[in-house]
Amino acid sequence: MKKNVLRLISFLALLFSFGAVVSCSSDDESAAPTIKLIEGENLVSADCSVPVGSTLNFRVSYAWNGEDVLTNFIVEDNGTRVIDEGINQRELTRDVSIVFTSETMTVITFTIRDIKGKSSSVSVKVESNGTVVGGKLLRFSNLTLYAQEVQGGKAFISLADGSLYTLSEAFGNQSAMNLFYFYDPAGDYNTIASPGANIDETIVAGTYAFANWTVRNTVRFTQLQLTQQQFDAIDNALDIIATYDEAQGKRKAKNLAAGNSFSFKDEANGKYGLIYIHSVEGTVSGSVSCSIVVME
Repeated sequence: MKKNVLRLISFLALLFSFGAVVSCSSDDESAAPTIKLIEGENLVSADCSVPVGSTLNFRVSYAWNGEDVLTNFIVEDNGTRVIDEGINQRELTRDVSIVFTSETMTVITFTIRDIKGKSSSVSVKVESNGTVVGGKLLRFSNLTLYAQEVQGGKAFISLADGSLYTLSEAFGNQSAMNLFYFYDPAGDYNTIASPGANIDETIVAGTYAFANWTVRNTVRFTQLQLTQQQFDAIDNALDIIATYDEAQGKRKAKNLAAGNSFSFKDEANGKYGLIYIHSVEGTVSGSVSCSIVVME
């Protein structure tokens, strides 16, 4: 009798133990999150061949497994993380842009991970087609721009040909305007930005106020530490592209001083350039002298 009781206890213990194992196994084998690249015009969703310097536009869709919240979104360029973002989401569709700078081939990998460490990835292989976007460079030297209270002063630059424009002229050629110089007494002081930047409405008021523009191009800037000699020596589009940090791009090049240098991206056409500040004088009636090199 005693042996039978012990056998029953042992059987029940084994049964409960098996149930626990099955339960744990079930949790461990819950579905991974999903991730995919969306097809569309000007979107990369499969292996491709493009010119060096191309901007690769991706639309990434990811979703949880219905139980475990998503916690990390990671993008890698040939194994180097270019985005590593903590999130708290169930699903999302987002756009990611990466400049293709390899002269041979690169693999872009997108990964989504959930709170339990389960993950899914999708990759595309991008190869060079042997050409370079904007292989030729345009150089505009010793440009002088005037702040907002200089009567008739030219404060706008078109990167298409380096032409300078007054405010009224710029208003009549909005689609061609890329850069604008002004003085901001609120703290940014001497500043170069684009018409699409968040510029205080007191800087440009009245008929030509940016609120009245129908086209406002945007340029983003990354501050560098180039000497004038290094700036003058730039003769390759890839060297310019390599200086721009997409994650650090700002809408303004502010608090300008002689010797400052910036890399920039013209978001209207995806082209890159450099700007070097030679001198800065005055405030709302001041001026700045600069030189620019930009992809054609």
